[in-house]
Amino acid sequence: MWHKVLWFFCNYLIINTLCIFNVFAQTNPELPDSLRLRQWILQIKVAEPESKILNRYRYEKQADDSLTLWAVAQKLLQSLQKDSYLGATFQSLDYQSDTLKIDLKIGESYRWRKLKIGNVSEAILDDINFKTKYFENQPFSWQEIESLQQKILRYSENHGHPFATVQLDSLEIQNTDIQGVMNYNAGVPIKFDTLVIVGNAKIKPSFLARYLKIQKNQTFDQSRVNDAERLLKQLPYLRVQRPPSVNFASQRAFVNLFIEKNRANQADGILGIQPNEARRTTPEQPSQLLLTGELNLALKNMFNAGKNFRVKWQRLQINSQLLELEFENPVLFKSNFDFKVNFNLLRQDSNFVNNEFQFTLFYNLPNSGKLNFSLNNRKSNLGDANLFVVAQELPQIAEVAYFSYGLGYDWNDLDNFFNPRRGNRVNFSFRYGNKNILRNPFLNDTLYRDITLRSNQILLKSELTKYLPLGKRGVFFARLNAGGVFNESLFLNDLYRVGGLATLRGHNENVFFTSLYAIATAEYRFFFEPESYFFFFYDQSYLQTKILKNISSDTPLGLGLGLSFATRGGIFNFVYALGKSKTQELAFNRSKIHFGVVSRF
Repeated sequence: MWHKVLWFFCNYLIINTLCIFNVFAQTNPELPDSLRLRQWILQIKVAEPESKILNRYRYEKQADDSLTLWAVAQKLLQSLQKDSYLGATFQSLDYQSDTLKIDLKIGESYRWRKLKIGNVSEAILDDINFKTKYFENQPFSWQEIESLQQKILRYSENHGHPFATVQLDSLEIQNTDIQGVMNYNAGVPIKFDTLVIVGNAKIKPSFLARYLKIQKNQTFDQSRVNDAERLLKQLPYLRVQRPPSVNFASQRAFVNLFIEKNRANQADGILGIQPNEARRTTPEQPSQLLLTGELNLALKNMFNAGKNFRVKWQRLQINSQLLELEFENPVLFKSNFDFKVNFNLLRQDSNFVNNEFQFTLFYNLPNSGKLNFSLNNRKSNLGDANLFVVAQELPQIAEVAYFSYGLGYDWNDLDNFFNPRRGNRVNFSFRYGNKNILRNPFLNDTLYRDITLRSNQILLKSELTKYLPLGKRGVFFARLNAGGVFNESLFLNDLYRVGGLATLRGHNENVFFTSLYAIATAEYRFFFEPESYFFFFYDQSYLQTKILKNISSDTPLGLGLGLSFATRGGIFNFVYALGKSKTQELAFNRSKIHFGVVSRF
C-alpha cells in the first residue's frame, strides 16, 4: 500500500513542478529556448471539398497541453454536429512530439424533410409563432429543436402545466433527409393556492396576492413567480431574503415568499446654511447666514395593506414656504390599478401663491412598467404686494387657472429601493390642458392687448436614471432630468423651479425659474457598509427661461462631495457643494452645506 502512496505523491510533485516552471518560463522572456516548455499545436486535416466548411469555424490552434487541445477538438466536432453535419467524426488521432494531428470527416449536411406537429395544440403553436416551413427543406439543427422544445415548455408552465414534457419522436432518416414528430404531454393541470410568508414581515397576504397577481384558484403561471422577487424589491417596507420557491401538492402550487420587515417609515429634517443674499443688497440685515429648513414624514404600508402617506414642509427663503401632501392606495378595489392623490401649496415671497390638486390612476403593465392617467387643477393667485400695482407694462406674474389631462409612463428594475447598486429607471409625463389668464383689476386693460387670455399649454417632464456597479463596493450613478412648459404667454408662476439638494446642488433651493431645462448628473459612490457610502458628484444643466417675450438662458453647474452614514438613530446625510451660474461665481465663500438625519422606523 505504501508504494502506491509514494507513487501518487511523486506524480503530484512532478506535475506541480512542471506547472510552476511553465508559468516562470512564460513570464521570463530571457529564459533560453531550450529550457522553455513548448506549446502544443492542433492540426486538423479534412478533404479538400470540406475545407471551406471547416474555415467557417474558429477554434484555438495552440495550447499549453494536449488535454486542452483535445477539448477544443471535441467542441469543434459538437458544433459541426449541431449545425446539420450529423455524420462528422474523427477518423484518426495522432500525438507527435508537441503536435496533435486529427483527420476529420465532416460528411453531408442533413436536412429536414418534414417535422410533424403531432399532438401539440394550435394555441401553443400560435403563441410561439411556429411555422411548418421552418422545418421543410431546411438544414437540420439540434439547437433549433431544443429552442422549439423550450418555447413549448415555457408556454406550458405559464399556462397551468409546469410538468409538461415534449420530445422528438418517430425519427426517420433516409439518406440525408430527416422526418420526425413532436410528442407532447401536458401533464396534470396546476392552480395557485395561498401564499406562504416565511419571515417576520407584517403585511396582509391578500394584498401581496393582488400585487403579485398570484391569487388562489388562478391558473399557475411560472412567469409571475419569476417576477415576484423584482416586484417585492420595489416595496421599501420589505426586505427579500432569497428568491421565492414553489411547493406542489394535490395539483396546487404554494408559493413561498422569504421576506423580512424593513424599516421604511421616515421622519427627517434638514438644516441648510447658506449666505444671506439679502445682506449683499441690504447691509442693515442682521445676519450674514440664512437658515433654511425642511421636514418630511413618510408612512409606508399603512394598515399592513401597502397604503402610503407623505407630507413635506419646506422653508425655501424667509417669506417662502412649500407644503406637499400625498396619499397612495395600490391595487385599487383588487384590480390592476393604483391610485394616488397629491396636493401642493407654494407661497413664493409675497408675489404669488400656487395651489395644485392632482388625481392619478396607474395601470401596472407586465413588463415592470406603469402607465398612468392624471387630472390636474392648478390655480395661481397674486400675493398682497401685487394688489395695488401701477404698472406701465405687464408684470411677470399673473393670476392663472390651468386644468390639464396627463399621461405618463414609469419603468423600474432597480435592485434596491433605498440604496440601488444596479438597475435603471425611466419616467416620462405629458400634460395638456386649457390655461386661463385672469385680468388684474388694478392694471390697465391695454396691457393685455398682446396676450391670449385663453390658450392651450403643454408640460413635459422626463427622468432617466442608471446605476452601474464598479467593483465590489463602487457604484456609478447617472441621471438625466429634463422638462419643459410650452405656451404663447408664460409668466413666472407658470415655470418649473430647479436648484438645490434634489436637482442642482451647489445652489439655493429652487432658485431657478425655467421654462425648459436639462440637468445631467454623474456621481460615484463608494460603499464602506451596506447602507453607508462616500460620494463625489458633478451636476451640469442647461436652463432656458421664457417670460412673455423675454428669453434668457444659463448653464449652471454644481460639484462637490458628501457622506451618507447609517446609524441606529437613522441615516446621517452631509453634502458640501460648490455652484456656478451667471449670478454666482465658483467660490468657497459661496458654497452650500446641507446636513440632516433621516429616521426610519
